[in-house]
Amino acid sequence: MIWISILSTLFITLLVLLSIVCCIPFEYALSGQKYETYFLEGKISWIFGGLKAGIVMKSYKKMAFSLKLLNFDMLSQYAEKKKEKVAQEKDKAIQKEKKRKNSKLNIREFLNKELLEVIFRFAAEIFNHLKPRTLLMQGSIGFDDPYYTGIFWGGLNILYPLLKDFDIQVVPIFHEEKLEGHFAIRGRIIIGVLILLAIKLLLSKPGRNVILHLMKSKKEEKAYVI
Repeated sequence: MIWISILSTLFITLLVLLSIVCCIPFEYALSGQKYETYFLEGKISWIFGGLKAGIVMKSYKKMAFSLKLLNFDMLSQYAEKKKEKVAQEKDKAIQKEKKRKNSKLNIREFLNKELLEVIFRFAAEIFNHLKPRTLLMQGSIGFDDPYYTGIFWGGLNILYPLLKDFDIQVVPIFHEEKLEGHFAIRGRIIIGVLILLAIKLLLSKPGRNVILHLMKSKKEEKAYVI
């Protein structure tokens, strides 16, 4: 009986903590830029600023991470950015391209209109939930394959009704891979809502098809290795 009482107490405690995490909103702020060098800064706070975390990343600099509880420093850490040789970068790029060409899992095999509609609807619901108070985005974006640039641009146009009140100026680049510009966003997140939306996406017919496709491809890869 004592063990049952202890386990029940632990279960109820975990359930309460999980409910608190899922229901109390997180305030977030994210900004960054990428031109010749890049800069990225993210901040998140919870329980009315009682718990704060932040991260800063800069070109050729150490990544800084901090955690504060009631304005007291709980953690302050720096991670040095490793310098990679040009030869290693080239080899990495070659391996990435080879993997992309030889991979049995090709996104075009299941990327259809129905899936895109579900994904963009999911993105719209996520964005509607996040409701940023501030959103600024200016720059140029292009993928190595114009096909994906077109998909991105189409999705951005679908989201336009949600973005029209913000300063969004993005130029699509179809002839080269490019990512250049700056952005700033501030708002809040409720974890429980995101979990429900993610479950809704995974349980949709296109979502289930993608999961089944991934499971099938994984089995084929294991069979091939054996």
